[in-house]
Amino acid sequence: MDTNSSTTSVRLPQQRTNVFISYSHKDKRWLDQLHTMLKPIVRMGAITIWDDTQIRSGTKWYDEIKKALASARVAVLLVSPEFLASDFIAKHELPELQKAAEQEGLIILWVAVKPCMYKETAIADYQAAHNPNRPLSKLSSAKRDEELVKICEEIKRVAAFDRTFEFSPQKPIILKWPDPSVPLEPANSKPIQSVSTEELVDFEKEQGSFRGMLDHSSEKRLMFVQASGMCGKTSLLHMVRFHCEKKGTPWCWIDFRGQPYDNPHFTLARVMCDQLGLSPRNLTQILAGVSLTHDDLRQRYMKESLNRAFLADLGDFAEKKGGIVCLFDSFEDIRVEEEDWLLNTLLLPVKRDDLKGVMIVTAGRRWPKIERAEWEECAYLIDSLPPMSVENLKIYAQKVGVTLTDEQAEFCWKVSRGGNPLFMGMVVKNLRGMAEVKL
Repeated sequence: MDTNSSTTSVRLPQQRTNVFISYSHKDKRWLDQLHTMLKPIVRMGAITIWDDTQIRSGTKWYDEIKKALASARVAVLLVSPEFLASDFIAKHELPELQKAAEQEGLIILWVAVKPCMYKETAIADYQAAHNPNRPLSKLSSAKRDEELVKICEEIKRVAAFDRTFEFSPQKPIILKWPDPSVPLEPANSKPIQSVSTEELVDFEKEQGSFRGMLDHSSEKRLMFVQASGMCGKTSLLHMVRFHCEKKGTPWCWIDFRGQPYDNPHFTLARVMCDQLGLSPRNLTQILAGVSLTHDDLRQRYMKESLNRAFLADLGDFAEKKGGIVCLFDSFEDIRVEEEDWLLNTLLLPVKRDDLKGVMIVTAGRRWPKIERAEWEECAYLIDSLPPMSVENLKIYAQKVGVTLTDEQAEFCWKVSRGGNPLFMGMVVKNLRGMAEVKL
């Protein structure tokens, strides 16, 4: 290492160049299908593949496997019940791969070939090359081919990526996931502003729609709310939050006002995981011990790898908890990069049902940039929020121990500009103060 240089390079050992495929011999048909799909990439020289079918007769097969393991840059595991049951794989191949991943930067990808108990093994700690909730054996022939294309594209990207990163030794960003027991406070985190229950308004129709999402009686898992200023959008999100807390559903809240989330595929994902109480194993694998600059974070490979890892972590967490809810406030203030990340990483996978158990509510003066006709079957598209009535004001006054006559309630309603939720909250606060003075 040149200590006089203004930049420092972190590079994988150059001898690691191959893609090593680990599989059970009982899954040979899946190995053949993967080879077939990878063939154009191999032919053009983008990657070199090794598996034990290349061991020649008469050679010391175990030595050949160890040699291939030592030169692998990427390991692809074809995971199935037979794979997990193999004593040779468990005792010899996996320990070597894990050691190389920890000490030399080997990347481990795995493919869910059949439904199996992978969550009970160390494999769950590594990044899947696709959604493990969609094992290849459960897909139709056409869907399986589509999934294999995605898997092979991921293998190509990972294998061909130049893992040389330049960073300033004065101001490196250490992408190491923090201790989950320590509260995360990134520099661009935007705190949630809490409000009391008496400030909230009862959007009965909208609440009913969300309850349907939460108890899975509705097929829709997306809700986009747009309304003009001071109409209660944030209040509605707080009501949604209360339903989550009542049901015990994990939730996170992102407010797009203020400082932007630079590199959202890292920063937004990080904040969401922290708020959900999610310890992201796949993200941790990618980020642990790697030092990058902001420019490095913007590399296409790193973005895609982080997004895939985040989706895998989020999907597993949602399945374990029976569902999670992501709330996005002040949507009119979202930046282009943030919205692109949200659309491609969360909204579209939920729309396609690739991300099961995840529910999303956005609120602001506009919806996400979507085509209404393409989303109305899978999302609640709310154009406006209704003004509050005199009766609403009387109910909230009762919450703070103040009983209003119809005439008094009418007057307070007018003061609140005809049921504007923001001003109704202010009126209720004043009523509460008056009640405390009288006591």
